Amino acid sequence: MNSNPFVTFLEKKNQVRTFILVTACLTFIIMTGFTRPAVASNHSKHNEQGAMVDIKIMTYNIWLGGTVVSFDKTVAAIKAARADVVGIQEGGASIPALAEKLGFYYDEGRQIISRYPIIDSGHPDFVYIEVEPGKVVAYSNTHLTPYPYGPYDIKDGVSVEDVLKNERMYHMEEMESKFKVLPKLVKDGIPVFLTGDFNVASHLDWTESAKDSHFGVTVEWPVSKKWEQLKFRDTYREIHPDPVTHPAYTWTPVIYEDWDEVHDRIDFIYAAGPSVTLDSQIVGEDGPYSDIKVMPWPSDHRAVVSTFRTELVQMPEILNSTISITTEKPEYVQGEPVSLQYSDLIGPINWVAIYPTGTRVNPDVPLLDWQYTGKHQKGTLTFTSDNLAPGTYDAVLCYGAQGTKELARTTFTIVAP
Repeated sequence: MNSNPFVTFLEKKNQVRTFILVTACLTFIIMTGFTRPAVASNHSKHNEQGAMVDIKIMTYNIWLGGTVVSFDKTVAAIKAARADVVGIQEGGASIPALAEKLGFYYDEGRQIISRYPIIDSGHPDFVYIEVEPGKVVAYSNTHLTPYPYGPYDIKDGVSVEDVLKNERMYHMEEMESKFKVLPKLVKDGIPVFLTGDFNVASHLDWTESAKDSHFGVTVEWPVSKKWEQLKFRDTYREIHPDPVTHPAYTWTPVIYEDWDEVHDRIDFIYAAGPSVTLDSQIVGEDGPYSDIKVMPWPSDHRAVVSTFRTELVQMPEILNSTISITTEKPEYVQGEPVSLQYSDLIGPINWVAIYPTGTRVNPDVPLLDWQYTGKHQKGTLTFTSDNLAPGTYDAVLCYGAQGTKELARTTFTIVAP
């Protein structure tokens, strides 16, 4: 025991300090739910429980593979946006090369590139992005058919009523599967992000205040309205709610001679679930609609990039797909009908294509024949073999109107009569 009173005083003072410090630390831990302070990195701020992460998501129609103007500038646009995950439209056969230039992972069929690993969910409508080991968000990308295009039709005098009928017949049908699947993920507590060239305008833009820019009419565009009803946030309009001050036209920076173009916002980033939108910007040429500028701008669409702070969730169980396609028999005589059976399809945009065997499916790769399956989950398609030379072929079951996700394939042989 130390008998020096000064030393004893210091020891007691230090004991008190230690007691106060320990008590304060315990109080902090209890009040903050046993979490660690956020640790900053180049791309994220996160903690161990709740796994909050900052992530930049981009939607970008790169215009026929990104080579019309400059492939290098297509890459530069993604770098300028500092995007972590990009939903590409019109990527074609350029997806692998684009990913390689950026050092990204890619899913060619769904046209997604990502700084982080892409995990196939087993469902054609979405993937998981593995932002941290075993921790993910759900991600979906789309490219709806370009026609009928409502703003053009309204410009040409088609009634709003008829335009909305077309929307329900085409774009709403294309979205049907995503309308069903993505909200279920949100209900399970998974953050979900949806990007795309929707080829349809938004009801948040065609408002009373902005109708002078939209032929004097307001339109409740059903696709954007449906996503709003499903609690998906139009992230650009979250940050910039006024369509008059921030029209954010993504179609089109290209001025065609002798064409009175209709400019509109048709490229969107939607989000739902446990995430917060921090920012959203337009990426394009040096002009009044762009926040991030790249010259020469390489696309006929401006891109959008949104920044999120999102939770990550433990990797859900991967679905075991039962989708299949089979032939009635392995060999057909030239001229004999080829019968193909398919089953367990998802969504309305499925089709079967015939390719030389081993062909990598891609929108840029010519096919020999094809048919839609329609909305049927199972059925039979019959192809003629009159124009198929003797040889081996693959019948490939595909999903998607613009991007092409291969679901299943089967091989058959054509022999000479």
